Amino acid sequence: MAEYKNMQEKDVDGVTYEIFMLDPITALKMKTRLIKIFLPALGSLIPSGNIKDLFNKDLHIDQAIGVLAAQLDEDQVTSTVMVFLERVKIAGKKVDVNVQFIGQTTTMLRVFWAALEVNYADFFAVLQ
Repeated sequence: MAEYKNMQEKDVDGVTYEIFMLDPITALKMKTRLIKIFLPALGSLIPSGNIKDLFNKDLHIDQAIGVLAAQLDEDQVTSTVMVFLERVKIAGKKVDVNVQFIGQTTTMLRVFWAALEVNYADFFAVLQ
């Protein structure tokens, strides 16, 4: 798998995606947005209140998104996800979300999660 300073390849459901990092200012803005909109909803998945427990449980991303979707505004979620997916390519070509993920919204959310891991590796490292 190739890794460059601003791009990492991630295999998701049998496809290799090239995930390009956000610029630092956009990454900071998105981190703030993610905290505001996702952290309260994720708290409902973690009765202990310790966010590390989220990663110790056998929790599937689609289940987590289901809980989040019930509590969040769909436009806010969609626009947030798209900021990350707009920076994803396959074999050097920009991913057309409306083509690539037809009938595969769970895969789309897994690619979004992979983009979060690439962009916020320092945050995820603290949780492990």
